[in-house]
Amino acid sequence: QMVQTTASALSAVAAARSEQQQQQQQETLIRVLSRPCFMALPDQYQELYLHLSDLKCGLCGKVPEQPGLCLATGRFICSNPDCPASPDTGASKQLVARGGGAVGVLMLKTSRFVAERGFRVATCQSPYRDQHGEDWSRASWGRPLRLRSEVYGVLSDMWAAAGFEFDSYMLHNSVLLV
Repeated sequence: QMVQTTASALSAVAAARSEQQQQQQQETLIRVLSRPCFMALPDQYQELYLHLSDLKCGLCGKVPEQPGLCLATGRFICSNPDCPASPDTGASKQLVARGGGAVGVLMLKTSRFVAERGFRVATCQSPYRDQHGEDWSRASWGRPLRLRSEVYGVLSDMWAAAGFEFDSYMLHNSVLLV
């Protein structure tokens, strides 16, 4: 009788492990099949700004005048014209290639979102807003800015669906770089 109880217990443990393995496989498959999206951002803009605004470029060693953060890859973008990482010298093209043909950059000094696809660039409002839902401007300096997840989600979904090239707002508000 003790042998039967032990065998039943082992069978229950094996069934539980099998069920746990199936659940882990399903979770892995869901992660693999999930839609690409932009990286997670802190709720408070000040956290991001204070952490990255004085960061030196890893290539040229200077603090950029207009630093940016690629939201697809998480790379810090230098804007110094003599830097090999500058958008003027091809870093932007590399980010576009790594970002699936389009790139979304959060400009850290202005909190503006810049979308680039090929030779077309569009500047959009910031995903960070003050308590009144207003974008950052000189008039609202000093007000805490919070991430508006619905705005950021739309930008992320648009990037994931290659909407930067097809969205009428983005096309209307973009500039052709030639």
